[in-house]
Amino acid sequence: MKKNKKTIKRDSNLREKKRVDTVQRVSYRTNSSIRGEGFSQNLSENGCCLFLNEEVPIGSLIEITFDRLGSNSNGVRVIGRVIWQKDFLSGIKFLPDIKV
Repeated sequence: MKKNKKTIKRDSNLREKKRVDTVQRVSYRTNSSIRGEGFSQNLSENGCCLFLNEEVPIGSLIEITFDRLGSNSNGVRVIGRVIWQKDFLSGIKFLPDIKV
């Protein structure tokens, strides 16, 4: 496993849960008042990979709202932590114990 300040290289075969490739529009805000929009790249039970319009620092708490296309509802909101980042891709681990 190779580590540096911005990225952690991981073997995708070591993931706990299978990831599903899916592109969905998301909006987000962090505990440091960063707000924006982006898209999911993939999603699992434990987390997701997001393409965001700016770099969000590793360790940041992030509230993500997944848009529900074709629905009048507010979307699905989750809380997570940024655990890796490369360019504008951010790896998010969901934190189910923190309520939205």
